Amino acid sequence: QILITGDKKGNIAAFPFHKTLAAHDSSEAQQKIPLRDRFKGAHGISSVTSVEIITSASDHIEIHTTGGDGCICFFKYGRNVKNVEFVGMRQLKELGTIQSIYANHTSVNQLVGTYAIGFTSA
Repeated sequence: QILITGDKKGNIAAFPFHKTLAAHDSSEAQQKIPLRDRFKGAHGISSVTSVEIITSASDHIEIHTTGGDGCICFFKYGRNVKNVEFVGMRQLKELGTIQSIYANHTSVNQLVGTYAIGFTSA
């Protein structure tokens, strides 16, 4: 299993996430999880506002992220090569920040039925 995160500096990171980590009591000592891969500047210097795993195949995971730059970024995480690969991006000029997306599809190529929730810049 994998944990995909985004940070305030626009970066996407992948960490191994074992079932035993989810089962640990929060009162136990914190564990350091080694970084598996990182994609720097996915949303420029704007924060990542959401991370969504769209599909999971045997060899890769498809990921969509949104950010304070008004963009939706598309990534693939290769299970075998264990890396985050940038696939593409869509900018919504009407929105200054995209808070989240709802995607009623299974692929980057099928953007019909996709809705974005965000904030306009005045």
